[in-house]
Amino acid sequence: MAEEANSQGQEQAQGQQQQTQGQEQGQQSQQQGQSQQGQQQQKETVLTQKDSTTTEGKQGAPEKYELKLPENSFLDASHMDEISSYAKEKGLSNEQAQALLDARNQSVAEVVERQSNQWLKETQADKEIGGDNLKQSVEHAKRAINRFGSDAFKSVLNKYGYGNHPEVVRAWAAVGRAMADGTLVVAGNQTTQKKEKSIGDVFYPDTKSA
Repeated sequence: MAEEANSQGQEQAQGQQQQTQGQEQGQQSQQQGQSQQGQQQQKETVLTQKDSTTTEGKQGAPEKYELKLPENSFLDASHMDEISSYAKEKGLSNEQAQALLDARNQSVAEVVERQSNQWLKETQADKEIGGDNLKQSVEHAKRAINRFGSDAFKSVLNKYGYGNHPEVVRAWAAVGRAMADGTLVVAGNQTTQKKEKSIGDVFYPDTKSA
């Protein structure tokens, strides 16, 4: 009787254990199913958002973009055409396309400014035209440019920073010095008179007029 009771107790314990394992497996399966369902829902949501965004972008794209460049911009019409084509492809609005153009213009302006400042430092440190000679070099260069440089030439020097380039300052300073130091011997007169040379006299001193 004792052995029979003991056997029945073991069978009941094994049955409970199997039942517990079955419940645990069921819960795990249910959790996995919920997790997979959640991942599927998340993927669908992301896809839906992307489709929605793309649709909104295409709906915001105008037939023709009206873009504007600021005065004295470093960009030209070709840059506007490039931005317009890109914006059309991506379905951007006119405001978004204008923001891209403004950002590019600002980026180029910053590059030009950094380069101009670097040239200025090089000019200031130059042994020939910089240091203690900087003031006089600049005065000579300005004198020559004011005499021979057009307004358009001066505008380019200022806009792109070439007026700070050491070789530009060096060349025009040399022209200015030659203008100041030039002399002209008048025929039949032994008197040497000071006279500013022409730009041709400066660059081609050995050329005689016919």
